[in-house]
Amino acid sequence: MLPSLVHLRLHWCELKGLPLTLPSINFTSLSVLDLSENSFNSLIPPWLFNLTGLTELYLTWDFFSGSIPAEFANLKNLQVLDLSDNLNLEGQIPGLLGNLSKLQLLDLSANNFHGDIYGLFSGFSSNPNSKLESLDLSSNSLTGELPESLGLLKHLQHLDLSSNSFWGSIPSSIGSLSALRELDLSYNTMNGTIPESLGQLSGLVDMNLMANSWKGILKETHFMNLRKLQHVRLTTEPTRPLAFSASHGWFPPFKLKSIQLENCMIGPSFPVWLQVQNELTSVVLKNVSISDTIPGKWFSQLSAQLTYLVLSQDQIRGELPRHLNYPYLNLIDLSYNNFEGPFPSWSTNATDVILDENSFSGPIPENIGALMPRLQKLYVSRNHLSGRIPPSMCDIEGLNIISLRNNKLSGELPNCWHRLMLWGIDISNNSLTGNIPNSFGFLPSLSVLLLSNNNLDGEIPSSLRNCTGLTSMDLGGNKLSGSLPLWVQYMSSLFMLRLGSNLLSGSIPDQVCRLQNLHILDLSQNKISGPIPKCISNLRALVHGKGSEVFQRLIREVTRGRDPEYSNVVANVNSIELSGNNLTGEIPYEMTNLLALRILDLSHNHLSGAIPKSLTSVASLTRLNLSYNNLSGSIPFSPRFNDSSIYEGNPLLCGAPLPTKCPLPRPRK
Repeated sequence: MLPSLVHLRLHWCELKGLPLTLPSINFTSLSVLDLSENSFNSLIPPWLFNLTGLTELYLTWDFFSGSIPAEFANLKNLQVLDLSDNLNLEGQIPGLLGNLSKLQLLDLSANNFHGDIYGLFSGFSSNPNSKLESLDLSSNSLTGELPESLGLLKHLQHLDLSSNSFWGSIPSSIGSLSALRELDLSYNTMNGTIPESLGQLSGLVDMNLMANSWKGILKETHFMNLRKLQHVRLTTEPTRPLAFSASHGWFPPFKLKSIQLENCMIGPSFPVWLQVQNELTSVVLKNVSISDTIPGKWFSQLSAQLTYLVLSQDQIRGELPRHLNYPYLNLIDLSYNNFEGPFPSWSTNATDVILDENSFSGPIPENIGALMPRLQKLYVSRNHLSGRIPPSMCDIEGLNIISLRNNKLSGELPNCWHRLMLWGIDISNNSLTGNIPNSFGFLPSLSVLLLSNNNLDGEIPSSLRNCTGLTSMDLGGNKLSGSLPLWVQYMSSLFMLRLGSNLLSGSIPDQVCRLQNLHILDLSQNKISGPIPKCISNLRALVHGKGSEVFQRLIREVTRGRDPEYSNVVANVNSIELSGNNLTGEIPYEMTNLLALRILDLSHNHLSGAIPKSLTSVASLTRLNLSYNNLSGSIPFSPRFNDSSIYEGNPLLCGAPLPTKCPLPRPRK
């Protein structure tokens, strides 16, 4: 009823309904209509198409569904059409949208459109005077190759086709898009080549081609006229050959602000075109086949505004500068290279420092707490670090993860871990001595504690009973003594308990049976005696076998999923290992109720009596070892467990697969 109304904006007004019909359409002067971010949950209403004066139409985040109506062809004055983020708009994108000759912005992102885009571009082909400047079709289910007619959009500045399933090569006609500033083809299945005509896009600023399967060779001509290029992201699959073929001394026409290259061969030398990029604020180079010594001055040439520095999964050699000041740096990842020399004493506010798999040596800086006060994750596993863990690490209040596995660290662990946010600790495979610090028990968020294969002694500290969120504890391969703690019953989230290869004694307490989420129990190679508790069938996770994924994910985050011992935690899920102790009594029949059990090792004990007949028929059981006990009677028949080594060392056992035959039953009189 407002015939003079020109602009109507009802953005984010929490409107719940929109009428599909109206008794009269009197507001035909309307030029701009914005109904975005409401909750209409309906089809696009037909009365919209009577508003033929519309120049801008915003219907984003309205939960419209159905296909695009053909009546959109009536809106010939449209300059802006935004149907993004409705999630349930579907069908093929019709060519009629390409016929809207005044259209400058078309955004159909984050919907459920499918099929190819040939129909849309046939519409553009019949509209040689297209004024389209921005086209966003990202986050749909579109497929097929990109059409050669792409090059007809002479005014196009922004092209986003990311997060679809496009395949093939980039059409060579892309070189005709002389106005293009932003190109995003990331997260598709592009498996072809990148044309040399790309180098004609003299206005291109941002190029994102990551997460595809590119192949071929990139030459200097690919970048020949990219004078305004500032941001490059290009990644392919490790098995796909994509190589840079530029002369060693090539000086590119651009000055990059950010670069991300993964699985692209730019080595083996550290290329000059990369050395001269002195305005970089973000560097990500992963598996780019560089096996050269990095120029020391290169680090100091990087912008003081540097936020990301990733040089990983190569064979880069050399020492890092002793001191650098990057106040804005968020992440350092130099993992999986051949860097050597001391731990970098860089003054930085970085939250993530990742130096795994190098040859760094010497001590961790005593003042690391002052050098890296905002550190949240520290990964320096598999290096040659020595000396003690400095107490100043306890001063880093936001520290979440410490991963120092496989080094040469020695001395006692500092006893200063109070009220930190630390939830993941991995200092396995070092030479640490002394007791496990009581202060670990005052880490309210502690979830993963991995201290295996050191020389720690004493008892397991009772303060750990306070860490009720503990999900994985591996203290194996030390010299810990005392009995199994009764307070373990309070660890209701415990997924993995590994205490093998220590000096623990006493019996297995019934309290262990209360660990409802326990999937991995390893008490092997200790001095534990007494019977296996019959309540072991109460370990519900080993009955149902579900719910281990979240716990595995926590371990992988702490170890970065690389260490052989933990990278395949799945292989040890649902296991009980009690070998190498002094256990007596019979194998509890209740064990046969653990229907999800995959690994059972009871070897090298003093167990007696018969093997429960249904034990070998537990369907999930893949590995069984009962050797070197005092078991007696006939071995239950099982085609899966017909290896004699499973039962050897039990002189009173008989029957296949052992050579000892069982005596025939006496005939009845």
